[in-house]
Amino acid sequence: MKKKRIIAITIFLSFICVLSIETFAHPGRTDANGGHYNRKTGEYHYHNGGGSSSGTSSSSGGGSSSSYSNTPKKVYASKVNVPNVPESINIGESVQLKGSVYPEDAVDKDISWESSDTSIVTIDENGNLKAVGNGTATVTAKTSNGTESKYIITVKEVMAEKIEIHNKPEQIFVDEKVLLNVVFTPENTTNKTVEWKSADETVAKISPSGEIVGIGVGKTKITASNKDKIDEFEVTVNPIEATSIEIFIEGQDDKLTDVPAFKKGETMQLNVNFIPENTTNKTVKWTVDNNEIATIDESGLLTGHKSGKAAVKASVSNEVYDTIEVKVLSDTSFVITGFLIITIIAVCILLVKKKKNKRT
Repeated sequence: MKKKRIIAITIFLSFICVLSIETFAHPGRTDANGGHYNRKTGEYHYHNGGGSSSGTSSSSGGGSSSSYSNTPKKVYASKVNVPNVPESINIGESVQLKGSVYPEDAVDKDISWESSDTSIVTIDENGNLKAVGNGTATVTAKTSNGTESKYIITVKEVMAEKIEIHNKPEQIFVDEKVLLNVVFTPENTTNKTVEWKSADETVAKISPSGEIVGIGVGKTKITASNKDKIDEFEVTVNPIEATSIEIFIEGQDDKLTDVPAFKKGETMQLNVNFIPENTTNKTVKWTVDNNEIATIDESGLLTGHKSGKAAVKASVSNEVYDTIEVKVLSDTSFVITGFLIITIIAVCILLVKKKKNKRT
């Protein structure tokens, strides 16, 4: 009897040990299919014949047999992790976001991306994020099954610490154009808008794009500003001097080849061609070397007074000049009239003498 008790106790303790080993080897409760995931290995398996039945059971001689399907259920992501999302970023900067799902064996591993405000942050299907505007936006990483994580990103504006005008000339000519540009420090300054200003637009003007043009002779100050940052310089606008001039007769297209002539008492309008054509100061000083023969006024109107030749000179402020010779002719109308009168008188005298001769 004592021996039977020892055997019974031994069997009981062995059964308890088997249950304990099974429990510790596979922790976790079973699901409705009679299976569960091993927390240590992540493997799904069944206990005690669990699972969906795919066959029939039969008994013969008190025994039974069964067949079950061991296909596990699909695992979906319970969380999306994006470890490299920046809390703040500067306008113009870009980041390649890299996301992953938990658990690793989830079937919905593909992640889609979304920005709450594309005027602040844009992001493409591959997670390429770019900061485009100042402010705060939310980026969402989502799986196909709807699991998502949201991240708030602040986009900051990079302010200019210094601006400097490049290509600034000390001197330009009237009508000359020079394009200026501004260099920003730091280079990634967000707002690079420049406001240009000329202190005296009668001397020089400057366009919104930074193109300066000389208007009149003098000096003026050119200023570039970006918010509270300013740079400026002074420019001198010089006149365009004539390199040569050429006298011509108004109304005549041909270049002077012969000495121009006009009658005593008549006038001739002279003018000047300038080289270059855009010469700034086109004021001409006219002179004649012999005012008894001809005179000329400040507009270049030449008047003949006495027959003969005279030299006319046109000069400009930088001592460039041109000269021509003109000829003043006598008024032949009086000569012709006198000749006709003398001829008539001579004819009359001849006729009178002829009649006297006939009488005698």
